Amino acid sequence: MVKLLGGSPEEVPHRYQQTAPLELLPLGVSRRLIHGVLDEIVPLSQSRDYEVAASSRGDDVKLTTVEGAGHFDLIAPQSSSWRAVEEAVRSLLSASKSKMKKGDK
Repeated sequence: MVKLLGGSPEEVPHRYQQTAPLELLPLGVSRRLIHGVLDEIVPLSQSRDYEVAASSRGDDVKLTTVEGAGHFDLIAPQSSSWRAVEEAVRSLLSASKSKMKKGDK
């Protein structure tokens, strides 16, 4: 994170605040979180906490956990975990179409 944000939290605290997901809530857009149960890089509790916080602020957020998946399995189209990603994208597209139709009436 230091390299990405150009300094430590002490050096550039505003950059860390601007990129902290919980600090940005509510976003007002639908999101789907997909988390591998075997992820050793990002704890599952982080996604669960985000889902609860975003939902409590009125955002449409749903968490899907994938058994047997690690951190990088979810970005590999050839992995068995990819189906969860496809389903999440389709659910967002479907919801978006429904909202557009309602707006046209």
